[in-house]
Amino acid sequence: MARFSQILLQSWVSGVARGSMGSAHFMIIVIHFIWIGIRSDGPFPTVFISYRVYIGIGVAMIIKEAIRDIIHNLEKMERDIDERTLDNFIEILTSAANVFVLGLGRSGLVARAFAMRLMHLEINAFVVGETITPAINEGDVLIAISGSGRTSYIVNAASIARERGAKVVAVTSYPDSDLAGLADLTVTIKGRTKIDGEKDYMKRQMRGNHHSRTPLGTLFEISALVFLDGIIAELMERFDKREEDLHHRHSSFD
Repeated sequence: MARFSQILLQSWVSGVARGSMGSAHFMIIVIHFIWIGIRSDGPFPTVFISYRVYIGIGVAMIIKEAIRDIIHNLEKMERDIDERTLDNFIEILTSAANVFVLGLGRSGLVARAFAMRLMHLEINAFVVGETITPAINEGDVLIAISGSGRTSYIVNAASIARERGAKVVAVTSYPDSDLAGLADLTVTIKGRTKIDGEKDYMKRQMRGNHHSRTPLGTLFEISALVFLDGIIAELMERFDKREEDLHHRHSSFD
């Protein structure tokens, strides 16, 4: 079977080189390898990847394509965010008595990374959901990070923050979402989220749509992290802080 597969692959490669490989030939190859995947002891993706590497479709190509997608989204974010939004965000942060950050899943990791840097800058920062997080009150601000802007826990938290007199900043891909509707300021960061995309396979094929190399909320989460690190850079400049100053506030246990 392995020898037959090798011959089949070689005929496909030579056919491509001559420009003589028809659709019927291609379908025979596809069906053959699907059959191998079903019959093999290992998972089909493993079998497929081994043959993909054999015919010269390198792993590096897919990795680089994903990196290019991420870079493209970051460049678009940098162009799209207006200075008024940035100024308002900085003003809200620097005038708040306490800064509360909130996100779930990978967005929650972004929120924690931002809170860590705020702490390094001697800003009172708390992560919503931790046991040591105090009550939010008037004069405080909640930074809520949600790609879809409709995650129920985050929307409810934003509603509570407003009821208690605190300001709300929404970081989301959807400026018309429930979360944005509760916010005093919305930072719109475009990027695919978990709710994006056509789920029907045939419709995707008819429209020429293909699965992204950056699944679910990857683009939003990475872009949000980079944006918030940019905010930290601006705060360092305003507070006249250097890296050495932040290091003095870094955890002693790392």
